Amino acid sequence: RGRLVLLAGASYVHEPSRRNRDGLRDTQALYVYAMRMLSDRFAARGAGRMLRAWALAGLGALALLQALRYVDLGYVTGYLHAMRVPMLRLPRSEA
Repeated sequence: RGRLVLLAGASYVHEPSRRNRDGLRDTQALYVYAMRMLSDRFAARGAGRMLRAWALAGLGALALLQALRYVDLGYVTGYLHAMRVPMLRLPRSEA
């Protein structure tokens, strides 16, 4: 189906692209919002509520660490945006 060709003198130069980071705030916000929705649905009672708060606080800490590491506030602004947005309430299944 094909063949592998080795070129001893070949080199690869990787140039970072801005394209990855353009929608970082929105991507982070969607990730955090999805976590909020899932945890609201599946961890609604008892110890799950406490674990939900712990997980969401952990996401905030990760967003802060990523912002510091990659020098991009999109992580933090996305997290804060997702935490401010009102929750969409989905009907619970009868199953």
